[in-house]
Amino acid sequence: MLKVVTRIVNENKNIIFLKESGFNENELALRQTVLIKFLRKISTTKKTALRRVKKKLFKSLFKKGDIITFKTDFGHYGISLIVADEFDEPTESGRNLVVVTEFESFEKPTLASINLNAIYVKYFSDHDGYRPFIGDLSARSWFLFKDEQFEIEVIGNIEVSSLNFCINNMAFNWSDLLKYSKAFVHEFEIRDRLKLIDFVKTK
Repeated sequence: MLKVVTRIVNENKNIIFLKESGFNENELALRQTVLIKFLRKISTTKKTALRRVKKKLFKSLFKKGDIITFKTDFGHYGISLIVADEFDEPTESGRNLVVVTEFESFEKPTLASINLNAIYVKYFSDHDGYRPFIGDLSARSWFLFKDEQFEIEVIGNIEVSSLNFCINNMAFNWSDLLKYSKAFVHEFEIRDRLKLIDFVKTK
């Protein structure tokens, strides 16, 4: 490509074309000066190559199967289950998929005190009706909410099954976890509502 540009400039092909198009001598001289400067610029080897920017990778905050608890905006403790992670293989976001539930307790729960068969999954409505609330949260975005000083604690880890459920497509962030983890009065009955036990891998 450099050879082609050099030949065009040296043979004055562009200048000849412009002259035939009616450009005056001053315009032609200015154009020739610009072309010579451009040729010098592209012919000069750069002293230093552009430094490659290293991508920052994040590992997810929690591991698949972690059961986490936290104090909600309503004063009770909530519980969520982590069903997917990027803990061992960090990415540019470090995602966790989190099952939001309707669990409410004013006493801090432990793994021994909860019953997975009695904890219902939160649902949200869209054009297809109601769907289970599975939020997509990232370690990359965690720093945006850390100043809110809420604590999330892992109280145990269980073996969960492969994820075969639709993911929540609403905007969702870490602070939303605190305001959506609450029992909800549904407008109509949801058949076969999921419970946390439904995510447990069967032996």
